[in-house]
Amino acid sequence: MEHEFISTLRQRFDLWERQNQAHPVLRQEFQKIETLREQLKQALNPEQFKIFSEWEECSNWIQAKEKERLFYQGIMEGLQFCTAVIGAGQIPMSHYDE
Repeated sequence: MEHEFISTLRQRFDLWERQNQAHPVLRQEFQKIETLREQLKQALNPEQFKIFSEWEECSNWIQAKEKERLFYQGIMEGLQFCTAVIGAGQIPMSHYDE
């Protein structure tokens, strides 16, 4: 069951990521980054650019994993909080039937 839950969260996370990438303001920023990357490629020799590209790939990967982990931790803490609040009787379940 937990695996299905994590899989569902990953699908939602991927969907939100795609939606963010399509956002007009973010698209402008992605284009700006790509333009700067091309300028850097022109300024560096091929070996330097290769090293930079490898660094960039590793850096992006670890940042993405960190954000994904924080997302899952936030979901789990939110679920624990909701369970505690409902269990304490602070929010009657009948409110969910409305």
